[in-house]
Amino acid sequence: MTKPERGVSDFPDILTEVIAKPNPGARELELGEGVVARLERCKEDGDYLEGEFCRIQTQNIPPETGPDGLKPIKLEGGLGHVAAYLYHRPTRVLLLQRNIHSVTAGRLALYLAATNANRIFGFAPVLAKNAMDRFLAKEPRGFAVTFAGPENLEALDDANIAAAQGAKLIAEAYGGVRVKIEVTVGKSRKKFLRKQEILEDIGGLIDVDGVKALKVNAAGGGEDDMINFMKEQLQGEQVLDLPEGEPDKNYEVRRLFLRKVFSDNMKAINKQFG
Repeated sequence: MTKPERGVSDFPDILTEVIAKPNPGARELELGEGVVARLERCKEDGDYLEGEFCRIQTQNIPPETGPDGLKPIKLEGGLGHVAAYLYHRPTRVLLLQRNIHSVTAGRLALYLAATNANRIFGFAPVLAKNAMDRFLAKEPRGFAVTFAGPENLEALDDANIAAAQGAKLIAEAYGGVRVKIEVTVGKSRKKFLRKQEILEDIGGLIDVDGVKALKVNAAGGGEDDMINFMKEQLQGEQVLDLPEGEPDKNYEVRRLFLRKVFSDNMKAINKQFG
């Protein structure tokens, strides 16, 4: 996670400020395009800050099924799509549960900015050790991202990224269902793309469901190297037995899993950011 500008509150301070509001409803913020999110939980534990975000769905609610057919679901509020998180202060690394229906990295950036317009944060992916070593040691010559599925392109409204905006416009203009955006320096061996901007954009695209490929062609060491950010990202995956109808116990299972993932990868994380 990028550092804030001088005089701007940092990420942990913002969450501490928001969680202090009197009730969960007071923490709800409109992110645009009808997306409403809130900070559901937040707790400090030494160097860590952990909790849960929630996106509240009040539109396009699916119907209930029954032996006589479909009927509307009556809700007092909305559906809560949750995503647990774990933030490590020393390294500024955020581990976020991947749930495209909840708060993604792009939506989190919007949520922070919604608390105050000058709170602008960027999120870059944490690469597997070998991939990050290769990326840092070389210079990017080409960047390619592939988007698929017109229904998935709606998620790109959250991303203030040139490639994402271009893909959405192209898909809508031509009725395409798969769009590939590629930027290169051509045949010149002395020009390179901007590395930091590429990392920040990848951070905003990595968890968008419509993104099917993210690749960087990097030069160095006498030969080019294709780095696949979708396949070489540091991540954890496991099938969890989640309690139904018990939000607190459900969160606890996911919280412990995030702790394990972070612990298992601490050596690689410290090498990149420590």
